[in-house]
Amino acid sequence: MSLHSLEEFLKEHYPFNKLNKNELGLCLKNIDISYYPKDSIIISSDKIQDNFFLIIKGEVSQYDDEELKGVYHENDSFDANSLIYNKTTCTFKVSLDLICYELNKKTFVAEVPWSMTRVKDLTANGKSAGERHIVYIFKLFGFNHTNCIPS
Repeated sequence: MSLHSLEEFLKEHYPFNKLNKNELGLCLKNIDISYYPKDSIIISSDKIQDNFFLIIKGEVSQYDDEELKGVYHENDSFDANSLIYNKTTCTFKVSLDLICYELNKKTFVAEVPWSMTRVKDLTANGKSAGERHIVYIFKLFGFNHTNCIPS
């Protein structure tokens, strides 16, 4: 995938669709493509990742103990909670060979959200999990997210 194609791909996915050109450029400089074979454990309580994952191709299953809680496919991201909170009770296992983008934690948590002041107040119920993560990040870094100005 060309850099231009990657940029267009990211612009279609939250939270990247909220970034300006410079912020998106920062993500492009820090994103990698990775491959995980079927049955690989990507995230578990013993294995917390330092990357945000966005699936290009393949499938990841989320288990809580032995119970299937979710399945993630092309264009999905999964478990930003463990990235932000540094813990999880779930296991994320590759169910179909996986090719994904990985954005390092430093960029995803520490650098990109700093400039996301254009995001509306996200404290209302019914917001997506991704939006709730951004609220957490605002609180974590001391932003008053209720006064954010929409783009």
